[in-house]
Amino acid sequence: MAQLSDAACFAKPPDNLVLTTGNPAHSWEKWKRRFQIYLQATGASSKPGEQKVGLLLNHIGDQGIDIYYNFTFLGDRPDTTAIVADEASRPRLPAEDRKDYDLVIRKFDEQFTRRDPQLMLREKFWLHLQS
Repeated sequence: MAQLSDAACFAKPPDNLVLTTGNPAHSWEKWKRRFQIYLQATGASSKPGEQKVGLLLNHIGDQGIDIYYNFTFLGDRPDTTAIVADEASRPRLPAEDRKDYDLVIRKFDEQFTRRDPQLMLREKFWLHLQS
C-alpha cells in the first residue's frame, strides 16, 4: 500500500464540503483550494490519480460523494470533431476514467459553475434585500 509522507500526520485535512449555506460555487472553490494545499502538505500531489481521487472522496463529505456518483463518465466514442473521408476511418476518443484526478476536478468545476436559473433568482432576491 502506498504511504503518504510523515507530514500527513501533521497536515490538517479540509473540513467536509458544505453546500447548504451560501454560494455553492464559492464553497467548492474554497474547499478545492484547501484540498490542494492538503495534497501538497502531505506529499500526495505527486501520487497517482486514483489515490488523489480516493483522498478527495474521503475528505469531501457525503454531499460531494453523492455528486461524484452522479457524474456521467463517457465511454470510448467517435471523435465527431475530426474531418474524415468516411466514418470507418474516424478516430476514437478514449473512455473517461473515474480515477483520473484532473477529470474529476473538471467535472466538479463544471457542476458548480453551471448556472441554475432558480439559483440565480434566489441570489438576485437576497442581493436586493441586502441593498
